[in-house]
Amino acid sequence: FYLSLAAFTGCTLWREPSQEKPHVIVIAVESLNFESASCSDKGEEQEVFTEICKESMRFTHFYTPSTLSQPALATLITGLDISEHKVLHNGGLGIQPPVMTLAEKVLQNGYHTAFFSGGPPILAKSGFQQGYEIFEDDFLHEQTTYTPVLDNLKKALNWLQGQNRPGFLTIYV
Repeated sequence: FYLSLAAFTGCTLWREPSQEKPHVIVIAVESLNFESASCSDKGEEQEVFTEICKESMRFTHFYTPSTLSQPALATLITGLDISEHKVLHNGGLGIQPPVMTLAEKVLQNGYHTAFFSGGPPILAKSGFQQGYEIFEDDFLHEQTTYTPVLDNLKKALNWLQGQNRPGFLTIYV
């Protein structure tokens, strides 16, 4: 399987310069191929992506460093190669200090941070909570194997709307 990753930023980047920092949202989707996340207006199933694309920055030339979720996401949120962050497979120790995550860096720069995990293998106990003020993997308490996508998105967006300063939000689907 593949892990496709997309990062989206608030539309304030595209308006006239302001003093406000934009919200930053990273959506990591398990097993999503490039064609499934098209920004074209073709088809009803593309409606959600079309709306996101209108107000976002889209990375179109991102290649995953691994077909496994934990190493791929660790690369995205640290900016380091697998050989540097040493997350080699799912189920290991995950990200370990002194490796710094993007969440830690933006937290130091005045952002609130939150991570909403929709399911294994991205769990707080696997080291991915580093730098996030909130790390939610509630499906473990509900005795299910995952959180439905829409439920996860609603929780994440509710958190974001409740912030009094810019938010850095990561959602794993």
